[in-house]
Amino acid sequence: MNPILAGSLVSLGKDLLQNVVSSASKGESPADAESFRALLAQARENNVAGANEAGEVMSRLGIENVTQAEEVRSQLEFELLARPEVAAFQAQHPNSPLRLGRSADGSFVLSAGPGQTLRLDPRSEASASAGDLLSLSHFLDRGLDPDHPGEVLLKG
Repeated sequence: MNPILAGSLVSLGKDLLQNVVSSASKGESPADAESFRALLAQARENNVAGANEAGEVMSRLGIENVTQAEEVRSQLEFELLARPEVAAFQAQHPNSPLRLGRSADGSFVLSAGPGQTLRLDPRSEASASAGDLLSLSHFLDRGLDPDHPGEVLLKG
């Protein structure tokens, strides 16, 4: 088969699949939101690790389903990387992946390698965004750094 034609067919199929999945997820009914809230409540009651924090974040941000949680998580990551202090830190370490974690004192820390860290001011918007991002990442099991448990690997 012609490689150009094959590539076009794969691209067309991918676009079609994304459109079907996206329109199906946007058509969620209130019952789906109720089910999502019920699952979160059950996880909280069963003391599932991180469920309380994730539930509070999702409630505060108005997240009613997993699709919204993934979209908000991506947006939080984008916004965190765009913050001036984070962008400046990333510019100082252009060849190092950034990781977001929580220190022993509870503050949020960006790391670009051994000894290369940026501690976020606990009263800053960056810190609030970092907390929400970390919580949603753990809840969704997205962006977690397999080499550094508890940390999120940021795309940059």
